[in-house]
Amino acid sequence: MSEQVFTFPTYDLAQSILGQHNRYLHMMLEVISVDVVARGDTVVIKGDEKQVEALYRTLEELVFFIS
Repeated sequence: MSEQVFTFPTYDLAQSILGQHNRYLHMMLEVISVDVVARGDTVVIKGDEKQVEALYRTLEELVFFIS
């Protein structure tokens, strides 16, 4: 079991990427099987090391492309 914490540069960017009521995050979780806790501009990701890394990298790339 692995855990990583992803923090968005801004709350507004987190809202844009995660979606209203974390709608887009839930769509990501249909493909990447991890447990998450999303609060404000922070996402705590827990699960299999490869899956945790996959979601973390996905969030990093989305921030890069959107900002």
